Amino acid sequence: MIDAAAADKRVHVADLRGPALGPVRGSLADDWFHPDDVGYRRIADLFETPVRAAAAHRGPD
Repeated sequence: MIDAAAADKRVHVADLRGPALGPVRGSLADDWFHPDDVGYRRIADLFETPVRAAAAHRGPD
């Protein structure tokens, strides 16, 4: 349902599935679970486009 809504431009999605985040090597913290600075940058980069798109279509308050 989310993919269909995104395809119809009803919602803006930051897709973190599959290879979108790039290689895991070099992007995890020392606990091997949480992202490190590189991992968080990759996540932020994936959110930038949909957040900007949503902000551009924002209606009046």
